[in-house]
Amino acid sequence: EKLQKLKTTQNFEHEEYVRIMGFNQRGEGVLEPGDVDRCVDYARGFVVKEFKPDEDTLLRHRRMSSQGSSGSSLFKPRAEIVVMCQDSSTIEGHSGGPCVNEKGEVVGILSRADQLEKRRCYIVPTSDWMSLVKQAKKKSRFD
Repeated sequence: EKLQKLKTTQNFEHEEYVRIMGFNQRGEGVLEPGDVDRCVDYARGFVVKEFKPDEDTLLRHRRMSSQGSSGSSLFKPRAEIVVMCQDSSTIEGHSGGPCVNEKGEVVGILSRADQLEKRRCYIVPTSDWMSLVKQAKKKSRFD
């Protein structure tokens, strides 16, 4: 199947309506217990705010990266978009899914849900993960 590429944007607005796409692992697309859902769905929400770590935290992460650290310590988002879901909590299976605005542009990727407030979730902005894609393409032998 040939899928159309999603457009990305680095722009988002406070109170902008968005949808987080994913595969609901408790949804109707599950054929048998333990099976993976085959139906894409989405959670509706809106942008609450942008969270940015302080400069000391950013410098510490840059130093770790330059010293050859590996694994998840290499990537810490420089910012996160906080989204409140309207109709339900963020659904298991949506992590890593795109968060799109009403124009269908990807504003970020879902990284995590809030453990205490189930309707709140955190999105890594396009500007952060696109730099990772560029780095990966440079290092890849499979271009």
